[in-house]
Order: sequence, then C-alpha cells, then structure tokens
Amino acid sequence: MIIRKTALFLLLFALIILGGCDSLPVKLSDTARITGGKTDSEKNSSIAGLQELPPGEKNEWNLQEHLLTEGTPVRSRIVTGSGLLAPQAVELSAGVGARTEYFLDMDAADDELKYRFQFLSTQGTGRMSIAAVAKDGRTVATVGYVFTGSMPDKKEGAVWIDRRLPNNYQGDWVQAQVRPSELFSTQISSFVPEAIARYRVSIESGNGQHALITELKSAGSEVEGTKIVWRSVPPKALQGETVTVVSDVTNVSDRTLEGLVVRLHEPYGYGLVVVGNAEQKIPRLAVGETASLSWEIKAQRASAVNFRQPWSLQLSVNKTLATAAARIDVTDPAPGKVFYVMTEDLEPMDAAGYPTAWGNQNGWLDAEEFRVQLVDKAEALNRIAEKHGAFWTHYLAMPAMEAGEWAAKLSTKSAWRTSLDQVRASVRAESKRGHEYALHLHSDYDPEVPGNVLSYDPTTDGFWANHMRHGWAHSFPTEGDPNQRGTRTGILFHHLKELTKLTVSYPTGEILTSRTGSFDFGNGPESEAMSIRAYRAAGLWGNTDADGNEGGITSGDYSKSVYLTPDDDINAAATDFAKLGLVEFRPTPRQLIMYDIDTAATMNEKVRQGVNEFTEGGKVRAGVYSIAGFSHAMFIMGSQGWKSTVGKQFQALDDHLGFLKREFVQKGLLQFGTATALVREYLDYYWPVPLVLTGPLLKESSAGMEFALDFLGRNIPVDSNHQHNLHLKIPLRYWGSGLHATLLKNGQPLQELLLSGGLHEIAFVWGDRQDQYRLVVGQRIAGKAPVSGKNLLERLPVPAGQAPPLPPQPDNLLRKDNQPNFR
Repeated sequence: MIIRKTALFLLLFALIILGGCDSLPVKLSDTARITGGKTDSEKNSSIAGLQELPPGEKNEWNLQEHLLTEGTPVRSRIVTGSGLLAPQAVELSAGVGARTEYFLDMDAADDELKYRFQFLSTQGTGRMSIAAVAKDGRTVATVGYVFTGSMPDKKEGAVWIDRRLPNNYQGDWVQAQVRPSELFSTQISSFVPEAIARYRVSIESGNGQHALITELKSAGSEVEGTKIVWRSVPPKALQGETVTVVSDVTNVSDRTLEGLVVRLHEPYGYGLVVVGNAEQKIPRLAVGETASLSWEIKAQRASAVNFRQPWSLQLSVNKTLATAAARIDVTDPAPGKVFYVMTEDLEPMDAAGYPTAWGNQNGWLDAEEFRVQLVDKAEALNRIAEKHGAFWTHYLAMPAMEAGEWAAKLSTKSAWRTSLDQVRASVRAESKRGHEYALHLHSDYDPEVPGNVLSYDPTTDGFWANHMRHGWAHSFPTEGDPNQRGTRTGILFHHLKELTKLTVSYPTGEILTSRTGSFDFGNGPESEAMSIRAYRAAGLWGNTDADGNEGGITSGDYSKSVYLTPDDDINAAATDFAKLGLVEFRPTPRQLIMYDIDTAATMNEKVRQGVNEFTEGGKVRAGVYSIAGFSHAMFIMGSQGWKSTVGKQFQALDDHLGFLKREFVQKGLLQFGTATALVREYLDYYWPVPLVLTGPLLKESSAGMEFALDFLGRNIPVDSNHQHNLHLKIPLRYWGSGLHATLLKNGQPLQELLLSGGLHEIAFVWGDRQDQYRLVVGQRIAGKAPVSGKNLLERLPVPAGQAPPLPPQPDNLLRKDNQPNFR
C-alpha cells in the first residue's frame, strides 16, 4: 500500500512539472497577476504603499497657492496610506537641478506652529526654514534646519542649524510644536518680535530629494466653533509685575454662537496669576465675528521655578481647553541666597589597618572611641562654627548606637553606658543650639536585622560589625512598611524615629535630610524610586548621595550643586512637575571641600569659586544655591593624636570660617546654614505647590507640646481663588504613641487625630496667609481653646542667661518599641 501511494504521488508531481500550473484542477483568476498571486487592489493596499488622492477628494493643502517650484522635473501631489500614520500627506519630489517647496504663511499674532514631515533620500536638498517678515514685507531674519545637502552660506540675519544624520538608518518623522518668536529670540540676539507681521514656513526638496508632509499649520486652537489667537502677549515680565494679555476669539463655524464662556487657566506652579475674574462671557458671536478679550496677569514666580522655561497661559471655551498657549518669561529681580553647608558623617572608627590612627587601632570599636569621635570632636567642631555664626550638619550613624547598646548589655563595665548616655545628651544639647543631627544609615550595625553579625570582645570591651554590609539599599531589596524593620522602609523609619526623639528642640523644626551609608541609596529607577518613596513617607525631603549610589564620585560642579530630582533618579535634575522626588545637594566643587585634608587657603579658594559662580554685578543671582563641604569628624585631627581637638585641621577650620565671614557673609553674598535650612529654602522657592511642615517647639506643659507650622511656597498665592489642600505629617517620633494630635486654627481646635495604627497625617484647606496654625501633641483638647488662643500651653519663665529646659517627653513616647515584625 505504501509503495502504491508513493507511485501515485510521483506521477502527480511529474504532471505538474510537464504541464505547468495550468494543468492543476484549480486555476488562479484570469485577472490575477503572477507576482505573489495578488490583484492590483491587493498590492496597492500594502502597509507601506502610498496612493494618490483621487481628483475631487477633499483636502486642505491648497497646493496651487502654497507651492513654489524652480526647474524641472518637479512633482507634488496629495497621497494617502497607512504608513503615514496620518490621513493625508503632501508628497514633494524634484529632479537634478530642480527644487520645490511647500510653504505656510502664518500671522505673527497666531504664534504657534505644528509640523510633521520627513525626507526620504540621503542625497539632494532637504530643508525646513522659517522666515520672519516685517510689516513692510521685508524678510528680516531666517532660521532654518538642514536635513540633507550642503549648509547654506552664512549671511547676516540667517541662522542654519545642522540636522544631518551621520548614517542612513535613523531617518524618521520630524515633528514638533514651536513658537517662532521664541525660536528667533534664542537664535538671533537682535530679534524684535513686535516688529514681525507674519512668518513664512517652508519645506524644500531639491536635486533628487523626496519629502512627505503630514502636518504644517498654525496651532491656533479651534474649539467649540471658535478659533483662539493670542493677539498681545508681553514676552517677558519681572516677578511681581502686572501685565495685560489680549486674545481674539473668532467664530469660525457656520452659525451664530451664543453664551460663550471663556476662561483663562493659570499654569501649574502659579508662575502667572490672574488678577480679578478668570472668566469672561461673550453673549453673542456672529459668523466670522471676532471678540477681543483682555486679562490682567501678575508675574508671580520666576521661570527658574518652571525648569527655566517660560510660564504658559491657556484658554478654554465652554470648558473645552484650547491648545494655543501664551508664554511669558518671568525674571526674579531680588537677590538670591547662597548657603554654606558643612557636613560630616558622625560615626565611630577604630582605624585598625589604616595608615592614620583615627582611633586606638586595637581592632575593636570601644566606648572611648564612641565618646571621642561622636561627642568630643563633634562638639569641638560646633564651638568653632558658633564662633563665626556657622552650623554643622552631622550625619549620625544611629545603627551604631544600637550596636553600642548591645555591647553594653554584654559588658561588665560602665564605660559603654556612660559613653552612650553622653552621645545622646550631646545630640539633645547640640541640636538645640542649631546644629543638625541627621540620620546616617549604616545598617550593618543594627543588631536586629537578619543577615547582620556582631561580635563582642570582653578583653577590649569592644565590638565589631560586618563593614562589607555598610550601606542601606543593597541590604534591603524589599520595600516593606514602617513596621517591618527588616525592610528598606522599616529600617529607615526605626532609626529615624529614635533620632528624632533626641532632636525635638531643633530650632527650626523637623530634620529634613539624611545621608545613606556608603551612599547606598539604590541604583536604577526601580530601586531609587523605592528609596525616594521611603524618604518621603518618613518626612525626609533632602538627600546627598547622587552618583555615589552608582559607585561614582558624589561631589559635583557648582552648576550641579542642588536640584529637584525626578521620582526615580537622584542623579539627574527633574524636568516634569508630575514626577518630582527630593532635593538633592552635592558636596562641592568636583574636587570637594575636605575639612580633614584641605588647608584654610585651599578651602577659601574653593568657596570663592562658588561665590563667583552664583553672583553677578556684586549680588547673588535670584534663586537658592549651595556650597557644601564634607568630612568625617573622626578624620579631623588635632595636633596631638586621635583624641586631640585643637590645632591642625581644627585651626584650619577656624581660620577658614573667619575668612568666609569677613569676605562673603558680612557682605551678604553667603550665609551659613545646615542641610535642612538649605532644603527648606529650596522647597520654599522651587516646589510647585505649597507644603506644610512641623515647625519648632513653642511650648510644653502637662497638656502636651505645641509646635509652630512652617508653610513653604512663599510666592504662591493663598486667597479665595487659590485654596490649597495640605497634608500635615505628624513627626515620626509620635507615630503609634497613642497621643492626640490637634490642629489649632487661630487658637481653636480644627482637627484632631489619635496617633495609632497608620494614622499620622492631618489634611486641611489653607486659604488665608493671615490664619495662625499650631499643632499640639499630647492629651486630648476638649471644647474651645483659651480665650487668647495663644496661651493654650503654659511654660514657666526662664531666668535670664539660662537656656530653657528640654521639654519632658510623655512616658509612652520614649518607651522601647515592640519587637520588630520581620517578613
């Protein structure tokens, strides 16, 4: 049977070969072509194929009035095809020695252009140009782009930008929406937009080039049967100045329009604010009729807030938003601020194996090293700073404190308990004097984290941790939550909470910054986004790990000294208000200020470079800037060994700060501040919406503790037309305490929150800058506040010349937390 079937198959195959396809029982249609077996219509419907628009089909290109040609052969037509990703396109082609261009004339008042095109050949002439035409018809300036072919000769009033590709595989659609007036202003210094009547936009093909144009039009918006054109918009304004903008609303429909409501929309970030009513009504608008509307606009915030871009205004008609925007560049005439921030990582070190004896080098961390490096050296640095009106930012390795507690339980001596008590007392007292003690998260010291190891040596009464796990993010790949100490969020919350119990009397409120151990913030969008979320959830707004998180050098040039980050990358400046993360500041300059190495003269010169960078004409340019130094207190050596706090680098610091005070601070060109002061000022100037933070402790009594509130966003309007939904995060030290948090408005209880579980934020509406707000944490406040509204909590008078006592903490606030919940 198998042999018979094989023979039949061979016979059939031979018939096909000898007789051709026509010998098959089923024949292709007589109208079909041999190529692929497809009909003409099937071939023309291929994805890439273009078809000429049949005569009589509707189009808006008006080729006869918008084409210029020179020489032959030239070809222009309207085509369609799915490969265009657009309904239609103008196709241009020109042979050798010929050229053709499609152009658009647009009114200068309708100053918004949209285009989309591409050139198809590597050879020939492919250009786009925009010519600015004066009211007398003269072309006063031209800006163009060359995509293929040679660059035009240089001549006055013409700028050609090279967009030629170095290869033949990256070609694609060229598309954008631009304002010609802004383009000319950036390319031609003498350009005056007010002198221009119209712009001619041309796309040119020549000498063998082919082009497809799917869009070339004025972007003046058509909405609700009207066309919106900005008739008069001043391109620039000073912050605080009021200007007038005028727009034309034209009925472009085929019927009379009635009851039009036109609303002016302010930009996100409050850079431009409407003075008066933002809505205007047009009762009746006949076909072809134009109504001119004007608004008074206040330049509220500098364009620097808007990523150094002009602010935009848009109109809506009957709630439908028009795309055409009016843009105004706002300049802040006020002088800015340059902060000098001294930072150091406050952590213990034995220094065994290092060439310099920063500790006793016996191979174990002991109580004396804790006391000398965390207390004696830090306080000596603080006294030198205070002599000149400066402050330190100490990034304290809180996990090392818990390792010390672990060692104290094993030790038979009192040295550990004494040193740890001295460290905590020092942090309380020094933070009250204005020095910042912020979290430095070297998680390897934490005795309650799985994967960590701690070893205690009774002989030296010292301990040792695994310094190969000296960071944060790499040890905690899981995000977790505040109650999971073995996660990235949980470890941060635990140690920050313990530290904030010591810094309650910091004069300006909550500490806003943190530096991770070994700059291990996380590397890559997913990991960095996780860390940023943890920071923000904990009430932290500032970080200083940029580039170090990638294994690079974290210091930077002065031009990159401080910036807002996106929500997933601390190494780059943000470009979108919808994706903001933290305030990132770097030690500066690239060859950074090092307090343990640099001479006073070297440090002075580095700061001078920074001041020169941020000043112009004898004053600081508008904005907020940073000059930041870096070190470790344990590395800063005196003249007589590792315990010494006088001479050598301590004297160099003294000389350095004295120089800065004389040369820059007293002249208003520099101010001393902590990292939190810098971050608070930066948020106040650059953050797009208002923020509310817990401010300094004002009063305390048996009823609880009363705090001021710090509202950030100093140039943001707060009035009946600008009401803001704010969220007040209760300080971390009170979370889960069972205490009551009461928000007072003008002395009266506004909202109350029991601090238990996940409740730790109070939401409220801020609508008047004159309102006075306070936060009280303690017992429940029943009924109305006292009549004065300002003496809710009493405090005994303090004798002259004495510092006020530290506020007593409620018993349940300072209790040891429950055992961590690991998952």
